[in-house]
Amino acid sequence: PSNNIVKSILEILNPYLGYLTTQEILLLEIMISNKWTSITSDNRVAIRIKSNLEKYTFNNYIKKLKDKKVLLTKDSLLIVNPKIIEMTQSPNINIEFNEQ
Repeated sequence: PSNNIVKSILEILNPYLGYLTTQEILLLEIMISNKWTSITSDNRVAIRIKSNLEKYTFNNYIKKLKDKKVLLTKDSLLIVNPKIIEMTQSPNINIEFNEQ
């Protein structure tokens, strides 16, 4: 999906993702749009440069994404939560409202 579609999906899902900030959505959008499902030493700098963040500011946002369970630790790697990737890659999004 294009960057705009990924961003729109993330904005729709935002209440379920822990109310991400605009910058957190941008970081996630960059990772998903570039098919980077994990943060490695190779793409870490690229993500930071694309997001136009200083090193320490970038690290703070990464920590916030970990706290919100958007980024998970698996085998000593930081990965994007697979559920989020699945939702942004799916051709259909179903939203159900439960009546109380």
